[in-house]
Amino acid sequence: MTTLIDYLHRNAELQPEKLACWVEGRELTHGQLLQQVLMVAANLKRHIQGKGDRCLICLDTGPEQVLAIYASQLLGAIPVILNAALPAFTTSRRAARVESNLVVTSANRMTELKRELESHRPAAKVIAVEEITEPGRGDCMPESLPAPDDIAYLQFTSGTTGEPKAAIIKYKHLTAYFEAALENLGGLREDDVLVSWVPFYHDMGLVRFLFGSLWFGRPLYQLEPSMRGIKRWIKLMSDVKCTITGAPDFGYRLAARFSNPEEVDLGSLRYCSNGGEAVRTSTVDLFEEKFNVPGVIMPNYGLAEATLGATVHHIDERRRTDKNGTLSCGKALGDLRIRITDEFGNELPTGEPGEICLKGSTIISGYFNDESATRSALRDGWLFTGDTGYLDKDAYLFVYGRKKAMIKRGGSVIIPREIEEIVDQTEGIRFSAVMGLPSKTDTGLEDVIIIAEINSEAADTREELTSEISQKSRSVIGFDPVEILLVPAGSIPRTGNGKIQYEELQRKYLKGTLLIGPKEKNSSPAVRG
Repeated sequence: MTTLIDYLHRNAELQPEKLACWVEGRELTHGQLLQQVLMVAANLKRHIQGKGDRCLICLDTGPEQVLAIYASQLLGAIPVILNAALPAFTTSRRAARVESNLVVTSANRMTELKRELESHRPAAKVIAVEEITEPGRGDCMPESLPAPDDIAYLQFTSGTTGEPKAAIIKYKHLTAYFEAALENLGGLREDDVLVSWVPFYHDMGLVRFLFGSLWFGRPLYQLEPSMRGIKRWIKLMSDVKCTITGAPDFGYRLAARFSNPEEVDLGSLRYCSNGGEAVRTSTVDLFEEKFNVPGVIMPNYGLAEATLGATVHHIDERRRTDKNGTLSCGKALGDLRIRITDEFGNELPTGEPGEICLKGSTIISGYFNDESATRSALRDGWLFTGDTGYLDKDAYLFVYGRKKAMIKRGGSVIIPREIEEIVDQTEGIRFSAVMGLPSKTDTGLEDVIIIAEINSEAADTREELTSEISQKSRSVIGFDPVEILLVPAGSIPRTGNGKIQYEELQRKYLKGTLLIGPKEKNSSPAVRG
C-alpha cells in the first residue's frame, strides 16, 4: 500500500458500497470510483505516450476531474491540475513549462486552447473530457503500476513572488505526509466526514481532501470553489455532520461574517485546518465564537514544496500566541526539521526571526525542468522557503510572511500582517495590504503604505476611514504611514487561494494603475514614477 492506486483498489475491495466522494451533488461509491477510473483510463490510454507523460487537467470541479486525475495516475502519467478559469494564454504557457503532450478540458474551451498552444506547445494534443468519460473499450492497464519513487503529480506554486514553478511530488512524499497527518489527528474515527470548497488545483484541496479521503477511506463532500460557495460550505458541514475541514483564513472570516449560526449546527467539527495565508487571531475568535465551536481551528504552515503541511497542531493541543498577537502554526510535522537562518544561511538562535528552512521526507527534490530554481531553493538538502518567522523555546513556529514582503525600518522589521489585521477590523474595509518602499528622504528606511479595499456603501466616508486607519496603524508601529489608498473591491492582486501578491501590488502602485474610485486612475502625488 504505497501509492494512491493501491488505495483505490483496496477501498473498492473492502468497502465497495460506501461513499467515496460527493462532488457538487454527484456521488461515487468506492466501487463506482474504481470502475469509472478504469473506464476513463481505457479511453485515455490512446492519448498517453508513455510513463511519465504530463497530462494537464483543466476542468471545473466535478466527478470528471476526479476520474481524470486518478486515470492518468493509473496509466503512469503525471497529472497537472490547473484552474479551468485561467486564460488560455496562461494555460498554454504552463503546458510548455511542464512539456505536456496532452491537455484535457471541456468541449467549449478546446478551440481557444488549441489556438494558444500552437504558439507555446504545438506538440500538445487537446481532448474534450466528454471523449474520455464515455464507456471505454480496450485494455486500460499499463505495463507497470506506479511505484513509491514515481512522480504522483506536479503542483504549481502560488506565484506570490514571481512566475509559478512546478513542484515535483512523488508517491513517497504523499506516504510520508499521510502517515504523519494520521498521527497528528490522533487516528481516524468511523464517523469522520470531510467537507471542502478548496479547489483540487490547490494543494490543500488536492492532498488533504481528495487524496486524503481516498487514503483514509473516509467520505469527501466537495463544493465548487467560489465566494458564494462559502455559505454552502457551512450549510453542507451542518447537513452531513462534518468532522474535518480546512480553508485559508479568509474562508473562515467570510463564513463568520455572512452565515447565520442559528441556521446551522457545527458541533460535529473536531479539526479545522487554517492555512494557505496568514492566520489571524481575530478570524479564529470570530468563527469559533459565532458557531460555538471552541478550539477546533488549528493554524498550520504549509507549501507545495513540503507536499502540503510543514507545521501543524496536534488535535489535543491548545493554540499559543506570542506577545505580538501572532498565532503559532504549530510544530514540525512527522520527521520534518526546521531551522531559522540569516541572509547568509547561518542558523539563528531560538526566538530570532529569519528565513524558514525545512528538511525531511515530505520535501520535494526539485522543480520540473527548472534547475536554476531548484538550486536556489534546495541547498544541502534544506529547502529555503522564502518565508520569515521564528521558533520559540518549545519549537513552535511563528510565521510572519514572505521575506520579500517584510518592511525594513531602522534595523527592525515591520510585519505587514500585524497592520493588515487591525485595518481589516475597521468598519467599511473589506481587505487590506501593507507594503514598504524605499523612502525618498535617503535615510535608508522604508515607507509604510496601506492599500485598503472599501465597501461600496463606505465610499462617502473616505476621510473618516483614512483617519481611523492612520490611528490604528500608528498604534501598531508607532508612527503614521506615508500614504493610505482606499480602493474598490478586487483592486488588491491575490493568488487563486487568497494570498496577497505583494510584488504585483507594488508594480501597480508604482505605475499608478491602482484605482482610487470606480473609474478613476490613481493620481496621488505619492505615487513614484
